[in-house]
This record gives sequence, structure tokens and C-alpha cells, in this order.
Amino acid sequence: MKTQVAGGRLIDPASGVDAVADIWIADGVIVGIGARPLGFEADQRIDAAGRCVLPGLVDLSFTPGPQHDWQGAFAGGITTVAVADEAGEVGDANAASESRAPASGSASSGSSSDAAVLPSADEPIASKARSPVASGGIAPGSGVVSRASNRSFAPRILRVGPMCSSVSGQQLSDFGRLRQAGCIAWSPGRPSSSSAATTPSDVAAGRGLDGNDPTGRGHPQSTYGQSTYGQSTYGQSTYGQSTGRPGSAGADPHLLWRAMQYARGLGGALWLPPVDAALARGGVAGAGAYAARLALDSVPVVAETLALAQIFALQRDTGARVHLSQITSAEGVALVREAKREGLPITCDVAAHHLHVIDLDIGFYDPRYRLDPPLRGSRDRDALRAGLADDTIDAVCSHHRVVAAEHADAPFAYAGAGAADGPLLASLVLKWARETGVAPLQALAKITTGPAAVVAATQPALPRAGRLEVGVPADFCVFDIDDFWLVPAGEARGAAPGTTFYGRTPFSGMPMTGRVTATFIHGECVWRAAQ
Repeated sequence: MKTQVAGGRLIDPASGVDAVADIWIADGVIVGIGARPLGFEADQRIDAAGRCVLPGLVDLSFTPGPQHDWQGAFAGGITTVAVADEAGEVGDANAASESRAPASGSASSGSSSDAAVLPSADEPIASKARSPVASGGIAPGSGVVSRASNRSFAPRILRVGPMCSSVSGQQLSDFGRLRQAGCIAWSPGRPSSSSAATTPSDVAAGRGLDGNDPTGRGHPQSTYGQSTYGQSTYGQSTYGQSTGRPGSAGADPHLLWRAMQYARGLGGALWLPPVDAALARGGVAGAGAYAARLALDSVPVVAETLALAQIFALQRDTGARVHLSQITSAEGVALVREAKREGLPITCDVAAHHLHVIDLDIGFYDPRYRLDPPLRGSRDRDALRAGLADDTIDAVCSHHRVVAAEHADAPFAYAGAGAADGPLLASLVLKWARETGVAPLQALAKITTGPAAVVAATQPALPRAGRLEVGVPADFCVFDIDDFWLVPAGEARGAAPGTTFYGRTPFSGMPMTGRVTATFIHGECVWRAAQ
């Protein structure tokens, strides 16, 4: 199959290109940019006039929905995702690989030539024509179809293996075996919760974690400051539970030191959440005047700075490379900036929502703002924005996590933590760029070449992601940079066309400028927006 992507504004941070140019694709690989390659005759023409063509986005923190539902990634133009394996999910290499959605473009395969196509969020693939087309745009009904429309599709998956072999966190995993199985790095993982959760019936009956009245104010009053590490609260994800943030300092320092030695010996990296689990225990909001006013258990800034101090001290001793997952505070940004000046092999990312919303947005216990890591103040948000602009922060991630309906609307402290921000990743990054005067090329680098460089630092043999150049797989998205729209407030799946991939997000009902209208992997359309 030969495809021409015609008339789009090509924005590619890797090459520094921001200009109108055609892209020429043959068998899923870019064979030309600009002028038509000699003898090239397109079987399919995609009209991108008036829209931007961006490299497929790279997301370093994305949790797929039930049954490995990747709609939230595709709707945001995300074509490469890092997915963490859970502690205790080691198994044999084959079983570990099969535990993920099928993706021939995953880190373990290094290719997606046999990939297939997922239906768009709004139209079943079975309803589309089954033959290639000679021309057409990206709107529904245009006839852009897949050559393999009867198969399912997943993005290119970068697996992050568990640092420990069991949920107890007392024994390191076999890093070498995990790397052979395709893992790009190792992380403390996402331990399973074994404790009984407070159920909806408990809440209805007025029973909190210890059976007492939670007061209806959105927090379990009787457990203020007394939550148990790893304890579950009505689907709530606390540090050290099911959110994947048990805390780098939650592990025994000697174990973390050994893990760094192990990773350094293999030329790999540890991905660590910068939080001290003991100090963050039970916290559902960032510490400050507003959390105190709402009487919410909170996570102090020192939980982050103490973890960072430990990580950097161990790095100085071992020389290990570390990636910090979701920095949140002004003090944390300052420490990372100083560590980079010192020459430590460190990278870090920030969740997109932390660039825009703050603790005051919680309002009167609005569960949409129940996030993990929790929101902090405007000073911290401004420091994160500045750190992103001066390259202290290397990448922006969506930290996409769909919260089940029964946990999404619970009282704030009982609600599940997470936001379905995958579909908004590019929009939120460009919103930050407009509000801070950052050029689109520099901003988009934080969701393309920036995260790709984090992975390439220890995995140079992986296929090049987050770029549009001759010889690389044709992973890209079409983006309407001027489209002014409202983020759907409805969260029920299948509620209406265009909303099926949205879950709970802090941005529900808010105006947004710019959104993805189509996503392509290996030159094939995997998602397109309804109109």
C-alpha cells in the first residue's frame, strides 16, 4: 500500500521542521517528505490541508482501560506507550509478553509490519468498506480503511518490568530475564491490594475505614492521619497501593541500592516515583492550607524531596541511570535541576494535568480532582511549567488511568484516583505552550522526542519513535490546531459519538483549543474523530 498525506502542516521537533509538506508512505514506512519520490504512485491519498501532521506521541505513563482498551491513546494521537508490569507478574518471558494486548510494534518485537487496525471510537470497522480507496480525507465516510481491518490494534508498547519479584517488595526481580523479555526499564511496580476495601454499602451505611461515620464531608474523619500503608478505601488508590506509586523510598534503601547496582551492570535504568511512602501514607491531597481547610489527609512536599535526596545519594554511589515518574513540587524541580547540573544521569516527567490544575480546583471535594500524585499549589504548578520550558523536565505524560464508574463519583477521599487524560495530551501541552510563550516545536518535543530520548538512553536499538523522517515507521496523527471545543462531561461509555473514549477527567466541560482528528500507526488509520 502506498499513501500520500497531502497538504498538511508538518511539525516535527526531531528535524525542526514546521512547514507545509506532503508525506509519502510505502508499506507502512515513510519513503519521502516534500517532493514526490521518483516513480511513486499513491494507492491512497489523505487530505490533511488546513491541519497539522504531528509525529505519533510517546507517553511514558499510560494505563489501558478494561480488556486493554487503547481508545484513549489513539484518540490523543498516542502511538507509543510505556506500560508497567505489576509486581508478581514476572512469570516466564512468553507469559509476560502475552499478558499485554497484542502489539507487533511493542518493544519486544521492534516492528509492527503485521499490525492490524482497531475500529474508530465512533464507527465499527465492520461497517466500513473493505477495499482500499484512491483518495479521501479523514472525516467519517471518507473511506480511509485498513488493509487488515479484521484484526485488533494496539500501540507500540514499551514494557516497564517490576523491580521486585513479589508484592512484598523484599526480593529483586531477575532484571536480565525481564530485559530479554522486552522490558525497557524496571520500576517498583504496581502491587496488588489484598486488604478489604470500604464498599459503597459501607459508605451508604455511614461506615468508614474503621467502621465509623465518615461524616459525609468527603474524607474519613476517624482515620485522619491514621491510614495504613497499602490499605484500600472504596477503590481509592493511595501511595503504595494500586496506582503504581509505592514510592521509591518505600523500598528498603539497601534493596534500592542493590537494584541500582543491578541496573547499572546491565546498562539499564530504574523508573522511580519520587515519593517517600511513609510520609505519603494515606494522603489524598497535596499538603497545604487548602487541604487543611478541607481536613483531607495530605502528602507533604518533603515526601518528594526526601525521596529525591535518597535517590541522588544512591546514584552518586552506583552511577545508575534513573527516570523520575511524575515530579510535583517546586522544591522537587529545583533538586532535579541541581542534580542535572551535577551531571547525574537523571531524567524526569510530569503529568499533563499538573501543568494546569491546582489544589484549589478541588473546590468542595470534587472527585474529578482526585489524582495520584495529588495536586499542589499554584507556586508548584508555575515551577513545573518553568522546569518544562528550561528542560529540567524532559517529558510530559498523560498519566492516563480510567476510574471505574462506581469509584469515580464517591466522596473525595474514597474516590478512585486517576484521570482519563490520554485524549487530551497534545491539547494540554499546546495549552501550556500558548500560555507561557513556548514555540509549538519546543512544546511538542516534550511528547515526542523528549520521552523517546528517555527510552533511547538505555535502549538505542529500539525503533525510532516520536519523529517523522525517511526510513522510520509511519506513526503520526492529524491535529486540528485551531479547533475550539468542549471536553465532554459525560463519562458513560457509548453515551454519544465522540465521548466513548473519555472517562473522568479534571477538564470535563472545559473549553480546549486543538485536538487530534485521526491517528495512524504504520501508515494505517487506527482512529478518527466523529464530526
